Amino acid sequence: MENSKIAWTNHTFNPWWGCEKVSPGCKNCYAEKFATGRLRMPVWGQDAERKIASESLWRKPLLWNKRAADKGVRERAFCASMADVFEDYQGPDAARVMEARERLWALIEATPSLDWLLLTKRPENMRSMLSAQWGDVKAEKSTLTLPSNLWLGTTVENQEQAAKRLPHLLALPSKIRFVSYEPALEAVDFAKWLWPVHWSWDARYQRPEDALKAGAFAKREPQKLVHANARFIDWLIVGGESGTGARPFNPAWASQVVEQCKAAQTSVFVKQFGANPTLRSGSGWGPVTATKGDDITEWPEQLRVREFPET
Repeated sequence: MENSKIAWTNHTFNPWWGCEKVSPGCKNCYAEKFATGRLRMPVWGQDAERKIASESLWRKPLLWNKRAADKGVRERAFCASMADVFEDYQGPDAARVMEARERLWALIEATPSLDWLLLTKRPENMRSMLSAQWGDVKAEKSTLTLPSNLWLGTTVENQEQAAKRLPHLLALPSKIRFVSYEPALEAVDFAKWLWPVHWSWDARYQRPEDALKAGAFAKREPQKLVHANARFIDWLIVGGESGTGARPFNPAWASQVVEQCKAAQTSVFVKQFGANPTLRSGSGWGPVTATKGDDITEWPEQLRVREFPET
C-alpha cells in the first residue's frame, strides 16, 4: 500500500497474505481479523491457502523506487503487514510462496532507493531463507552478504520472546537491525542487547562501568568502541495493542525503553499507547482519547520520541 498509515514507514508491500499464530503477541492479530473477517479470505493457519499478490501490486515498488530516485531521497517499504516473509509454510501453496519469496529478494535488489523493512516473529528462519539469494555456500564457512537496503527486524512482546528471538536477529549482518516492541505486553529489559551496556559480547570493554563511561564520549559512532563482530539493536519501535480486546499497555514500559535507548545512543520510535493504556492519576499520563493512543500531543513530553536510525 502506498502512503502507509503505519507511522514508521512510507509504504507497505505484501508479497502474499496469510500466516499462522506462533506466540502471545499473535492473540489479537489485526491482520488475521482483517483478512478472515472483513475480507473473508481463509488464509490463516498452516493448512490454509495463501493469497499471492497480483502483478499490478508487484510493480508498485518499482514505481516507488523511481520516484524516490528522481527526488534524490530514500523511502521505507515495510514487508509484510499481512504475512510473515520468514514463515516456514508447508501448506497447499508452499511452492508458490517459495517462488514469491525468491521474487521478493530480486525486487529488493532492483529497488536500491527503497529501504526494505522485513519484520518477523520467526528470526530463527532468516539466515537459511536469506542464504538462498545472498549466501556463499561454497565458502569454507557459510557466509551471508546482504544488500545495504535490507533492514531486518523481529517482534518482541515480552521478556521470554526477547530472549528467544534477539540472538537470532543480532547474529545477522543486516545494515539495520530493528525491534518492534509491539504489542508490548509487559516490561522488557533490553539493556543487554543495546550498546554500550551489552558487555557480554566479545567487546573491547569488559565491564559495564567502562562501557558506560566510554559511551558518554561516543557521540553517534558507538560501535567503533566495541569489537567489530559485536551486534546490537539499531532501532527500537514501541507500541501498545490496538483494536477490540486490546491488552493493557503501561506507558512506564515505554519510558524505560526510551531511557535505555538514550543511554545507548540507539534510535527509538514511540508509535502509540494502544487502545488500553494504563494511565496514572497525577502523572501527566492521560487522558488518551485517540482510538490507538497515537496522538503524541496527549503523551507526556519525555515519550514524544520518534527517531529513525542513521544510515
